[in-house]
Amino acid sequence: SRDGGSPLRPALARVALADGAGGSPLALEGVVPDGGLDAPWGGGSDGGAERSSRGRGGARGPRFDRPIVSGGYAWWYVDALSDDGQHALTLIGMLGNAFSPAYARARAQGGPSDPLAHCTMNVVLHGPRARRFALTERGRASVHRTATALSIGPSVMRWEGDALVIDLDEATTLFPVPVPGRIRGRVRVIPKVGPQ
Repeated sequence: SRDGGSPLRPALARVALADGAGGSPLALEGVVPDGGLDAPWGGGSDGGAERSSRGRGGARGPRFDRPIVSGGYAWWYVDALSDDGQHALTLIGMLGNAFSPAYARARAQGGPSDPLAHCTMNVVLHGPRARRFALTERGRASVHRTATALSIGPSVMRWEGDALVIDLDEATTLFPVPVPGRIRGRVRVIPKVGPQ
């Protein structure tokens, strides 16, 4: 790579999940253990470092207010796995929804396409008892962002000190489980210096 193979994740992260009903937090720490699916093009899938993070500016972590070109995308991705491997969480705050047929159509027409008109807080939860998925596309009026905070509808990602705090309140979709519901709760991601 052009950046000489510097680490993307210079520190490990600690994630605490609460069940939203006042239950005890589930601690998640470290990188995904080896032994998962193979990476494409013969690469490794051990969760090791990739390259340096970019765009910190004056914010505690990656800024939420960076400009996005017409037809472009910006996203913030959090992936976590419990120590016992039984529970997984994926969160993606997307400006310019990469999964949106409406945004794809707008981009294909060749004219200006506003990424802030197609935003979502994608949430996927996996566990032995349940799987939940949320992907509600929202328009520009539902998106508010500063250097340190991003709200898409009722869900918010924000930096509090050195922690990324994500408050979720999303309607589940009918895929993969045909039972409507909500995903509510708080996720706290705390960078922690660890072995490289």
